[in-house]
Amino acid sequence: MRTGRSVIAAVIAAARAVLKMRASRAAHSRANGALEGLRASRALHRAFTRARRSGGRDSQERTMKSEATRAVITRSRWLVPGLLAGGVLMGATTLAASAAAAVCQDGKMRSCAYDGWCGGIEICSGGHWSLCEPIEDCPPPQEVNPYGYLDVVALDQTAQHVEVYGWAIDPESPLTSLNVRVIVDGYQQGTFLANTYRPDVGSGNYHGYSFVLPADTWGTHRVCVTAVNIGGGVDKSLGCKWYDVKPKVTTSWGQGDVNRCASNPVGDLNALPMNRSSFRFVLGPTAEGLDYWFGEPHLQGVQRLAFGDGRSLIVSRSGHLGLYVVNMGSQNGTGQPFVSGVQSNDAVVYRELNPDDRRNYGSHVHQGHMGGLQTMGRTLAFPVESPDASNLTLNQKTRVMFYEMGSPASPELITSVKRNVLKSPEAGAVGITRLETGRILMVVGRKDSNNLDFYVSGLNGPYTWSHRYDWNEQELKTQIGDTTFADYQALNFVTGCDGTLFLVGTDRNTVGQDWVDLFRVEFRFDPGTSSGPDPRVILTKVAKNHLSCSGDCNLDASGGAYVTPSGQLLLYGTEHEAGGDQVNGQFTVRAGQF
Repeated sequence: MRTGRSVIAAVIAAARAVLKMRASRAAHSRANGALEGLRASRALHRAFTRARRSGGRDSQERTMKSEATRAVITRSRWLVPGLLAGGVLMGATTLAASAAAAVCQDGKMRSCAYDGWCGGIEICSGGHWSLCEPIEDCPPPQEVNPYGYLDVVALDQTAQHVEVYGWAIDPESPLTSLNVRVIVDGYQQGTFLANTYRPDVGSGNYHGYSFVLPADTWGTHRVCVTAVNIGGGVDKSLGCKWYDVKPKVTTSWGQGDVNRCASNPVGDLNALPMNRSSFRFVLGPTAEGLDYWFGEPHLQGVQRLAFGDGRSLIVSRSGHLGLYVVNMGSQNGTGQPFVSGVQSNDAVVYRELNPDDRRNYGSHVHQGHMGGLQTMGRTLAFPVESPDASNLTLNQKTRVMFYEMGSPASPELITSVKRNVLKSPEAGAVGITRLETGRILMVVGRKDSNNLDFYVSGLNGPYTWSHRYDWNEQELKTQIGDTTFADYQALNFVTGCDGTLFLVGTDRNTVGQDWVDLFRVEFRFDPGTSSGPDPRVILTKVAKNHLSCSGDCNLDASGGAYVTPSGQLLLYGTEHEAGGDQVNGQFTVRAGQF
């Protein structure tokens, strides 16, 4: 009678033959592999035959027979029948006393218990442990990594926070609540416990996570959640989702805190007529210094107030005066486009001194340069910079002024953003818009707007600000093939009715070459950049148009965007000086509407 050792040795030899066959499978043909499988099954059969002939019936022998029934199989269809043939010859009685096991192609053992019969032969993991139906796949390995899902990332505009929901579980410890790690825009924000009630998950009812994060003040932001492993696996990403803090969108014209959205800003800008509709406004009995020789005062920016009766223009200038408020009394009071011509009641109704004269900071020439401006509902913002800042303190050098224009002929100063907040002593143009959270987004163009600084206000209005990004023209992207970023004298935000934010820039490069360009503005995390994970402003040029002022206007002097009550985008411009024909002995300023 053979000993148990010889039986075990024979079984091990058979298993080694199978493993050897698996290692060489890639180098041999399908037929050679089948032959190796047949040889392995025969070796296994001989081992069991020797065990049966020994006639042993003691406990040790039964144990050896039970071990022998741990058949060796692979995932390959062509190998299984040969191995199973060897198993059939052992007889149903021996098989019935044991469970099955398999050596898969990864070299690991997979155990499975029978759950039925096929002609007296067990079924293992759904496949018959016989020639009835060969087992084609090893049972899948047990999952050891945590898993779950990021269900929701949602902005709560009122609460100024982001709500995050999902679930996570570790299969090695299904009743344990996991930690999840949160990363926003490439920066880790902390870990949170997934222990809230989620009966839909299974394996215990408390595998949900629910928490809030402070919302960013502007732009598109990516929130990623990772389940932290507690067993033998590794941490597992549960996904990423985005949230947006967009501009406020309204289709109502005349709102006090926001401008109407533009229905088709790209199409409207492309369709602006090359030739303008001309009109003028009355300045007064003198030109008030607007001669536009070198160093002389000149006009700087223009805005049509989208509030009230829609007849008011605000025009900024240099010199001892800061701006004019013009009432176009002959025009319609519905906010629709102006008509050509001039009447005596189209006239300046208010003159604002520049900040130096108003506050006695010294000679008015120190801060005598007001730049491109923008209105937002009743709010007006314009920059003030000094051509000669040598004798001024830090906060006197450059400022952005905010005015309340609810009564256009009586503006009220709200506040000024001073140099201790502004990133640069240069401020040639300003644009503002309202965000859906109530904050104000502001762009300040430095000299010739080749560099742009973006700021976001606090919730209390234009009193506190945070600098979000300084953008350089080298960063410009384009979708129209044109990469020109000009020396814009005016920068105005326009919000599309789909929530897309645009920036309008106006410029004249040579005499008669007046241009208006349109850029899509985004503020988002860009994982493809090499300079770090911080969110960044992305300006993409989406449209341009060559206009002709022909003496009535000059987009190197002033230009300004306006949206009508019907959502149409228009553009206004003025000349540098008071060069229009006199009306009843009064000087006039020429202007154009596109």
